[in-house]
Amino acid sequence: MKRAGIMFKIMGFVMWMVLLLQTRSYAQVVESTLEDRVATSPIVFEGEVIFRQSFWNVTHDYIYTLQKIKINQVLKGSGVSSEVELITYGGTVYPDKIEVFPSLSLSVGEVGLFFVRKSQVKLDRITTNALPQYEGNFSSSSVVRYNLKESTASDEFVKYGDILSQFYPRLEALGLQLKPVRIKKYISKSIKARGVLAVSITNFNPGTTTAGTFSVLTINGSGFGNTRGTGSVAFSNADNGGASISVLPLSTGYVSWSDTKIEVEVPTRSGTGKFRVTNSTGEQKVSATSLTVRYNISNVNYNNRYRRTNLVNSDNSGGYLFVFQTDFNNNANAKNAYIRALDTWRCSGGTQVYFDDGGSTATDVAAKDGENVIRFDNGNELPNNVLGRSTSYWTGCNGGNDWFLSETDIVFDDGTNWNYDAASGSTAGNQIDFESVALHETGHSHQLGHVINTNDVMHYSIGAGTERRSLNTDDLDGGNDVINWSSGVCGKPAMNVYSCQAMALEEIALLLDVQDHRVLLHWDDYLSLPVRRFIVERSINRLDFQPIGNIENGDNGTYEFLDFHPVKGWYRIQAELENEERVYSNIVAYRKDAIVSGWKVYPVPFNQKVIIEGNISELYQVSIIDILGKEVFHHFIPETNFSKKNYILTIPNLTDGVYFLKLMDEKGFILQTKRLLKK
Repeated sequence: MKRAGIMFKIMGFVMWMVLLLQTRSYAQVVESTLEDRVATSPIVFEGEVIFRQSFWNVTHDYIYTLQKIKINQVLKGSGVSSEVELITYGGTVYPDKIEVFPSLSLSVGEVGLFFVRKSQVKLDRITTNALPQYEGNFSSSSVVRYNLKESTASDEFVKYGDILSQFYPRLEALGLQLKPVRIKKYISKSIKARGVLAVSITNFNPGTTTAGTFSVLTINGSGFGNTRGTGSVAFSNADNGGASISVLPLSTGYVSWSDTKIEVEVPTRSGTGKFRVTNSTGEQKVSATSLTVRYNISNVNYNNRYRRTNLVNSDNSGGYLFVFQTDFNNNANAKNAYIRALDTWRCSGGTQVYFDDGGSTATDVAAKDGENVIRFDNGNELPNNVLGRSTSYWTGCNGGNDWFLSETDIVFDDGTNWNYDAASGSTAGNQIDFESVALHETGHSHQLGHVINTNDVMHYSIGAGTERRSLNTDDLDGGNDVINWSSGVCGKPAMNVYSCQAMALEEIALLLDVQDHRVLLHWDDYLSLPVRRFIVERSINRLDFQPIGNIENGDNGTYEFLDFHPVKGWYRIQAELENEERVYSNIVAYRKDAIVSGWKVYPVPFNQKVIIEGNISELYQVSIIDILGKEVFHHFIPETNFSKKNYILTIPNLTDGVYFLKLMDEKGFILQTKRLLKK
């Protein structure tokens, strides 16, 4: 077990300092003007998405989605063919799905103006047509989308008005040469497809709802059409603050459709704002008033049906274990600010989601590699206007009916002018508050999407000089909705409940050894308050603990208890304080049939490598605990080593001192504990 500090899906923030002073910033991106995007993008073209499919990269540690774009006209750059491929981050290759915040998301049939650069991504696919490959130069801001039925252009920051009379002249003022012939044909075709049946919205209910929870909205009116056909209901997009009414349900999300009433599920990514009804002949109507969306749950779209995702005990730690990349770990201000945000979610007053940290790692890349890494970026790794990027890795089973969060990586821009100070009101007008952003990003790890509410932590944007460090009712209700929904799936057990007090491992550090088929418990008392007595407790299901012995408090701070009749299960220590409060240790496990003799760990003292010698086929994972009881390293043994008699464990840089090495099987039962000395 460990202490306050995991990191999760942190999306974030980027921007050059000079730009930060001129523009507002967003929880994932900083606003970039049309002029900025034209000037700094090597290639600008107008086109239509005609195909999309997801692929693993050649190293099979990241999924990307390939979109084929039919080019209407090239406004800037050279070497662009009539068709190109645009690579975006994330996608689904069952049973895996990766979602990235922020990222460019496109659908077949979309038309717009794209700002791109050449892509270096290598996809694992066989193809005979070698089309030029690009990626967005501004992440989710890499496209100005065209609404051909209304002949308007908009992006997540600006509504540009009519394409031909307002948007095109603005591009021409920037020196771009335009050929409007093809767009005129698109618009003309779209207008001709409209019918004559007027759409009217009389009312809708409920007026307040939630997104991604399969909540149903009932819309009453007329002119909807007797059947849906190609009709749709579009909701305000929470990812861009409602700049577009563009979030569409899946076809399976429509419960019923008649000429006077529509029943439809409010899909994930929907936010507070007006919605639009379009009938099958192209007639549209926008609601006169706004629908209020209190919170938004992230979903997986698989086989044309949304599925909610589960938080589970992903790595036998109780929930999710995060590691800080070395540079981030060495930045005490950033690390402490993130831990404060983490405690807001997981402690009393929060949702008690089981998020924890597992020390540091040398891993410096976002990839599906078994580690949840929190890190700063390298060079220009992040797109131009991105302050941070959060990647969530989901795994499915049961034919795609069940999904759980299996891993996450978060990267922050190391050039942003962050405020790390814990004091309220300490964020200057030219700074972004790191703790506020961390709280928001941890919400994404909690499976919450954006909302449109400036008083809400999950609001899609945050400005320079702004602090948003506490959870309101909607944040908590959304997080608790996820907790209540989540269960053990796909062979993963349910996530534990996190208690900051119960996880005070720096105060009671419990270890377990086996001596002649008896369990020896030994722990150190680092409590700052007087202890009346220690109660030794045992459980066979890790939920219900029963007392098996008492030890009165002494003065040496180190205690032992020998269980002469151990059973397969778990142990913990309860400290009864003089002020009547109770504090619990970490939980340790005992496997009755464990092979507990013959293990050797050397050299002692060690530098960066130790050799574990014994029956490696029994060994599944290794944990290193410092003298305060905090886990500083966790490692899973690759299956390719199970037939060997020894295993060389490479340990990241640790400060000199005493550590304890726990050898565990795949269920987390301790095979043996060894004392180590780092010099």
